[in-house]
Amino acid sequence: MDASIETMPELANASYDRFDLSPHGWQFVGANGTTYNGSLASGASYSCMTDSEILPINGVGPGEKVTGKIILDVPAATGTLVFKPLGGTIGGWEWAF
Repeated sequence: MDASIETMPELANASYDRFDLSPHGWQFVGANGTTYNGSLASGASYSCMTDSEILPINGVGPGEKVTGKIILDVPAATGTLVFKPLGGTIGGWEWAF
């Protein structure tokens, strides 16, 4: 996925002052409704991009704007991707594909 992220300076006042869109914050739910127990990050997914293409590995800090890519190594061609920042404590998003 291509991503453009811009954070507000007020993020500095939050209890966690970084926004992270790494593969570790995602889950895959198969078409049958079963959540995949594995990680969506893999060595292969990181090694197919150059460092300059990858989103910042330490997340995005207050008042920053970044662009980059994220690759999710999913076990099936269809299903739903679920993003839960900070373990879902601040909401989340779902995308069916």
